[in-house]
Amino acid sequence: MAILGAFGGHIHSARSGAGRLSSGVSLHQRFEMAGAMQKTGSGEAMLYLYRLTPQGFVPATKKPLADLAWDYLKTRPEWRKVKKEPEYHISAGLLKGTEENYRWLGVDWPENRYLLIGLSGDADVKGRKPMQTGVVNGWRCRYDLETGKFDVPPLFSNDNAKAVVPE
Repeated sequence: MAILGAFGGHIHSARSGAGRLSSGVSLHQRFEMAGAMQKTGSGEAMLYLYRLTPQGFVPATKKPLADLAWDYLKTRPEWRKVKKEPEYHISAGLLKGTEENYRWLGVDWPENRYLLIGLSGDADVKGRKPMQTGVVNGWRCRYDLETGKFDVPPLFSNDNAKAVVPE
């Protein structure tokens, strides 16, 4: 059993093999990686990726995985349809399914190779009612643990088009 040091002084225990861990932490044995999600009191969620080294877990990316996912969205055509950049309740989270390689989506991807990430965020948009603040609502992408690159599988295209509030 590995022990992961998490944020805010919390400690999470991890079982061996690929699987979901407590408090939003996933371990991928093939790449000796762990993903951790930190939620804040303001309703935001940040996603981090760690690599297991002889010294313990160290960041696997220069920036948090959540920031990299948002950066990737901003390179996509869907981003042009976002009315206003998210200002609050900005979150990035892992989609369920790492244990069974997202078979529930009807895919046959290599074992423990991908993380699926969902992005959401709100902004105050002039002319909208206060409860209509969502500008990105569940936009999804895939992160390849082997290459370190993002992509959008075709099966996400329709939902991603609806996940951004059009101008």
